[in-house]
Amino acid sequence: SKSAKKTVVKITDTGIGIPEEHKEQIFEEFRQVSEGFSRGFEGTGLGLTITKKFVEKMGGKITVESEVGVGSVFSIELPLVDVSLPEKEQNGEPAEEKPVPENTETEILCVEDDYFTTNFIGHILKGYFTVSFASNGLEAIDKAKSKLFDLVLMDINLGRGMNGVDTSKKIRKLEGYAEVPIVAMTAFAMKGDKEEFLSSGMTNYISKPFKSSELINLINEELKRNK
Repeated sequence: SKSAKKTVVKITDTGIGIPEEHKEQIFEEFRQVSEGFSRGFEGTGLGLTITKKFVEKMGGKITVESEVGVGSVFSIELPLVDVSLPEKEQNGEPAEEKPVPENTETEILCVEDDYFTTNFIGHILKGYFTVSFASNGLEAIDKAKSKLFDLVLMDINLGRGMNGVDTSKKIRKLEGYAEVPIVAMTAFAMKGDKEEFLSSGMTNYISKPFKSSELINLINEELKRNK
């Protein structure tokens, strides 16, 4: 549904439902209604947390109404973009200022197994850098062997096969990659993760979701530091 200032999307499921006292818990990191030894469902407990952060990044909010044994209704409320006011975001804050491209000839290898994230990164980096993509660790290593990239963006969770940490260690050992910046991309960095990323040969990390300017600025910083 739409109003003059917002649009609302509602998603209904017929699952187990959520008790009133657990409605806020489901948006927390690594939490589910079914937990502990009695946990009856797979998953990391990050899906709704990431969704909430994406929605809030766009100036919206997500809420849930639920009945145990019947199901749940998730409502996502997003501000409508007024194309007649490009200098403003719908929430009234100044629009995000995108950095000026510094060197479009810079070649970046992005290792990411998620289709939508790959499209997003390709879109926001277009016109700033030349980007090649690999969907798993083995493909990333093969591409790094065939060409010396200026920087590597490394997703940590690559699904099956090597994870981003192990892939980074192998790339770091390749000829020419001793000093190339490797930036970890992760949904959530737990205590100790940053230290593990750095000890595995990565030079920095960025948490998903991120704004286009955040990623571009971080890449520029890493490239300057490596000069």
